Amino acid sequence: MTTRALIIFVTASVLCALNAQADVFVLNSGGRIEGERIRNDDPNLEGFYLVKTSLGGKIMLAKAQVDHVLRLTEAEREYEARLADLPDTPDDHWKMAEWCRANGLNNRRQFHLEQVIKHDPGHAEARYGLGYSQVDGRWVRVDEWNISRGYVRHRGGWRLPQEVMLEEAAEKVELAEKKWYKDLKIWSRWINKTRHHEAIRNIESINDPLAAMALGKLLEEETDRTMKLTYIEALGRLKSPKGNIPLMKLAIEDDSQRIRDACLDQLVTSGPQQATSNYLRMLAGLKNSDQIKDNVKINRVAIALGRMKDPAAIRPLIDFLVTEHKQTQGGGQSSGGTPIAAGFGGSSPGSFNFGSGKKKAVKVPFQNEGVLNALRALTGGEHHGFNVEEWTNWYVEANTPKHLQLRRDD
Repeated sequence: MTTRALIIFVTASVLCALNAQADVFVLNSGGRIEGERIRNDDPNLEGFYLVKTSLGGKIMLAKAQVDHVLRLTEAEREYEARLADLPDTPDDHWKMAEWCRANGLNNRRQFHLEQVIKHDPGHAEARYGLGYSQVDGRWVRVDEWNISRGYVRHRGGWRLPQEVMLEEAAEKVELAEKKWYKDLKIWSRWINKTRHHEAIRNIESINDPLAAMALGKLLEEETDRTMKLTYIEALGRLKSPKGNIPLMKLAIEDDSQRIRDACLDQLVTSGPQQATSNYLRMLAGLKNSDQIKDNVKINRVAIALGRMKDPAAIRPLIDFLVTEHKQTQGGGQSSGGTPIAAGFGGSSPGSFNFGSGKKKAVKVPFQNEGVLNALRALTGGEHHGFNVEEWTNWYVEANTPKHLQLRRDD
């Protein structure tokens, strides 16, 4: 290709014609005129462009004839000056492509890279610049290769169609959940106002599982006990794993016994297996805790496990029949706790006066009545008190196959 032919080709490719100091006037007819616009202050020529052409002449163009004017950047003008003297060789095209890359002329760079591989098909850098990769000894474009393997272009990357479908489905779910939260927030503002009954009816009529996330958020934010119960019942009807999460949380953390019981009532029917797994993990996390505040949590978790009726909770609960927790004693004050502090939920019946010595934290064993009651509920009334060894022996015997039990003949 001659240099002149090359210039013509680039001009057609990038839609610029290109004198080093020119603007390009694109006419309505499709034609183009290159030149430098001259400032025109004559009010009689307001509807015209005054243009100095590359040959030094001047012409007037009616603005009505011009579709638009292409303004060339300094880099574009320098490019045109370089292009005029560019030899048609792979090395020179490569150098020009690199110059274009450094100056942000990506379309021009693309053209010169294509010229490089036209002259030198094995030029690796040019191939990579055009998006090729080498696969099994041959050059293929990355996009073509990905398409052949079943991938699709999605948000700037290559993904399997199944991944795109799952992502889009997740986005639809997220949008629906956000809409439910927006609607429920509006209804919650109607409570105790003129539209109170309408708000309650709306909440009680919800049957879309996608509302579970929003209901759960409102339940955790709510302070009114009556509204809490309304949200709890709505979540229970949905039987949604997402909706069970706030129910499991409040069943342990809420200060109201009525709220805790209401949450457990719903979990018994909507997600006992999910609740059991969650509470067993929670119990395991309390294994080495010696904080007295966690004694309350241990008993509440045990009660919840007893309500779920899953025998898998029996063995872990045995380990929590008696737990030790720190109590502050001394200082001349009466301090809660006994050597064995019986009582549900970490309460501390009984007290000791340790005189006027310094206060100190000591570990006190607690018999956990909530754990004992859960074990009795799960074992059909089995009762070994707080004797961990007897409970352990019973459990081993009850879970050993009969043909493996060794009996000593008299």
